[in-house]
Amino acid sequence: MACCAQGICDPDVGHPTYPEDPSIFAQRLAVYQEGCLVMEIAGVPVGYVVSHPGI
Repeated sequence: MACCAQGICDPDVGHPTYPEDPSIFAQRLAVYQEGCLVMEIAGVPVGYVVSHPGI
């Protein structure tokens, strides 16, 4: 998911009506890196998921 924090995944493309600021991705990556995943097809990021453990 580091790619999203670095701006490679464009949140405006997947969610034009619900964009996330890149700083949000960076914060979530810092809090729970294991829950940040990127799906790639032929080396191209095509999707992502950000999850967190239940507290």
